[in-house]
Amino acid sequence: MIAATSSGHPALDRWNDFVNEIAPGFKVPPNLVKAHMLYESGGDPKVVSADGGCGLCQITSSVKALPGGKYTYFGADILEPYYNLQVACRDFIAPNLRAFPDNLDAAIAAYNAGAGAVQAALNNGRPLTEVTYDPMYIPHVSGAYAWLCAQSHKVLAK
Repeated sequence: MIAATSSGHPALDRWNDFVNEIAPGFKVPPNLVKAHMLYESGGDPKVVSADGGCGLCQITSSVKALPGGKYTYFGADILEPYYNLQVACRDFIAPNLRAFPDNLDAAIAAYNAGAGAVQAALNNGRPLTEVTYDPMYIPHVSGAYAWLCAQSHKVLAK
């Protein structure tokens, strides 16, 4: 598995150590985590979106908003970067990669729309972009992933 390397995006690259520590333990490519993170938060660990997405990877499922701007996921602070990345890898990215082992676009779409919606689209011959909340989600994340992997290969070639 190729480690996440510098992309030239300081807000994103500052999380490389965490990503490289966490992602391989869940059999998740580190650069895929960074691609999701780039699209979801741009590397801002404290961002909370209008729809309740929290932190680096914009976790929404099972998040509870508490008084004082606190957000928890099963009792822990979901805005804490290390925990946010663990949750993203363990509960979302890894299961989606297992559910769609031969279809990266489907795994990416499932992060945004849920595995059930993606499977239904595949079963009915519908484009995956119809089930994501943003039709550009898959091209943006897959494009960022490809670019980040290319950056990693350049570093390895040196």
